[in-house]
Amino acid sequence: VIGKLFFNAVATPESVKNILCQCYHDTSAVTDELVQMILQPGLDPGAVDVFLEFICYSGGPLPEDLLPLVKVRIPQLCY
Repeated sequence: VIGKLFFNAVATPESVKNILCQCYHDTSAVTDELVQMILQPGLDPGAVDVFLEFICYSGGPLPEDLLPLVKVRIPQLCY
């Protein structure tokens, strides 16, 4: 219930715009169209459940735990 109340509080144009303005250096890029494009999928049926599953995810390894296991091959550059 608390999660749904939180979702409903942030799933508003004003909240989304405020959050984006904190992320964007150039806040003039935070247009009403951008806010609606981000907000619209969150208004679909079932979006609250997906949101809550995402923020409550606790199974499996964390990305920062897996990062040391990643092997990267750097291609040799020919000049």
